[in-house]
Amino acid sequence: MLPHETPQASNAAISQADLGAALDAAFARIPPLWPLRHFVAVNPFAGLMDRPFHEACDLLERVLGAAPLQSPAEYRQAYEEGRIEQADLEEACDGEWTPHQLVQALDAALAGETPAPLASVADRLDQQLPRTHWSVFVIGEISKWCAVAFDQNQTTWSSPWKARGLYAAWREAAVHDLNPEAFGLVGFRSFVASLPTDAISTVRRCLEILKPPAEGLTDFLHCELVTVGGWAGYVQYFVREDALRGRTNTALSELLAIRMAYDAALHQAFARDGALRMGWPSHPLRRNDGRRMAALARWQFAYEAGYLRKLARALAQESGVAPTARPTAQAVFCIDVRSEVFRRHLEEALPGVQTVGFAGFFGFPVSHTSVGSPIPVAQCPVLLVPSFNTSEDLSEHQIASAAAERAEAGAWKAFQNSAVSCFSFVETAGLGFAAAFASSVKSKRLSCARAVPQFLSAPIETRAAIAAGALRNMGLTSNFSRIVLICGHGSQSVNNPYASGLDCGACGGNAGDINARLAAATLNDPAVRAQLSQQGLSIPPATFFLAGLHNTTTDDVLLFNFDTLPPTHLADLVNLRRALALAGAASRRERAPFLGLAGLPSDRIDAA
Repeated sequence: MLPHETPQASNAAISQADLGAALDAAFARIPPLWPLRHFVAVNPFAGLMDRPFHEACDLLERVLGAAPLQSPAEYRQAYEEGRIEQADLEEACDGEWTPHQLVQALDAALAGETPAPLASVADRLDQQLPRTHWSVFVIGEISKWCAVAFDQNQTTWSSPWKARGLYAAWREAAVHDLNPEAFGLVGFRSFVASLPTDAISTVRRCLEILKPPAEGLTDFLHCELVTVGGWAGYVQYFVREDALRGRTNTALSELLAIRMAYDAALHQAFARDGALRMGWPSHPLRRNDGRRMAALARWQFAYEAGYLRKLARALAQESGVAPTARPTAQAVFCIDVRSEVFRRHLEEALPGVQTVGFAGFFGFPVSHTSVGSPIPVAQCPVLLVPSFNTSEDLSEHQIASAAAERAEAGAWKAFQNSAVSCFSFVETAGLGFAAAFASSVKSKRLSCARAVPQFLSAPIETRAAIAAGALRNMGLTSNFSRIVLICGHGSQSVNNPYASGLDCGACGGNAGDINARLAAATLNDPAVRAQLSQQGLSIPPATFFLAGLHNTTTDDVLLFNFDTLPPTHLADLVNLRRALALAGAASRRERAPFLGLAGLPSDRIDAA
């Protein structure tokens, strides 16, 4: 028996209600992972937001072996170097600690060892048996079956069991799979055949075999899921999307059943001959010293307080510039860090301009359907459900052009999946396609939709309410300039599966031109302005909202509705365009060293 282990206790007493509660709690800890088509940053601790920070850290260290904290040595170094001052520690004490106690707790953490986290059966086998790779094997097998179950027409041949659901499809296919037994997992197919036909019963059956302590059941189930965290997060995405729409999705419990089945099969195969010493840590919920983690969490608070203190001092030393009676222009950008660089340089290039940072969907939570696409795309943060649908108002010529582009994309997809697209053919013909393919990708990414998107089934009062919320949240309620630029952002990629991660997260991993153009069209609408005026938001008749898209790959800005600009604003437009070009050039030069382009002449940087 390993140190700190106790004999296995029976799980036969676990009631259906207790198991259901443990499953719900474990599932709630899994943050959703959005698919590549709108790959966006998500809080990885979204499932722990109901807990105090130090409790969430304690849980993550207990189950995962890591918490969102620095090491005790790093806190000690920051304290000794003055980056954490006594005042910061006093602020972090919160009446429950003294600075002296925090220092003592930090010294104890430096001298002690971090408790070992929970581990799956596969992990423990790898720890105890030399030259085994069961963890990698199990994850690979589960990934194989998940890829089959969640395939979205990427494969040429589909699984005949796909329609059965994740667990049922796995169970029917796995009884024929020789791979686990060839790898050394004796009796795997017969074990799978003996499993119940539903996922929850399989989870209970595996618990009877593995016998984790009942008091740590939620942690154990959580640990099993995070060993396949990428797939668990992806499945959680579908579960969440269905829940938002009133539908039930059991795929997460099905994934857990599959994961536990592999551990149970390993346990039966190796525990019988003594190769696996399968005790579980005693009292896993209490293995970590909660006071130690509470102290480290307060050191993190003190560290952040020290940073904020220095930042506040630096800002206080900056000489402020008094605002003009009316800005030369106003420009609203996404709060994305890539837009921040451009904003700074625009302020230098156009004296008197006022730039504003706001979430890049600009307060318009819509779902947009492009021409030729049957699937609407959510142009809002992934945590929101779109309130309205929009579509393109295109001419017949534009519709035909878009349809041709869709057909071209379909032909290219068919070519990729065909037998002729082998290496020899690509090597022979590939260069001939390169320039045209790159050009078409650029036009599709940034210029495919030039017409104004139209609200569907949205009365004037509703559009005015959305516009009012957007203006107030942007801080644009008075002193409007003659031109107000609403500038979304997008990127330019070729053959990049993670392209959506380079686009606007606030737009669901899509480019923000739809939202910018919709916002500008709405705010220019006289009927909407009349409604806004009744709400105390008076937009001067001379104010024109201009839509744009900041290409964060090239730092160019594409303007959309400038052709409807009044002739009286042409000089304003010329000045703004000149400033945008200067800001783009300066932004490219600032980014160049980080891209390995330092030292290149300006014309080379602009052409890169």
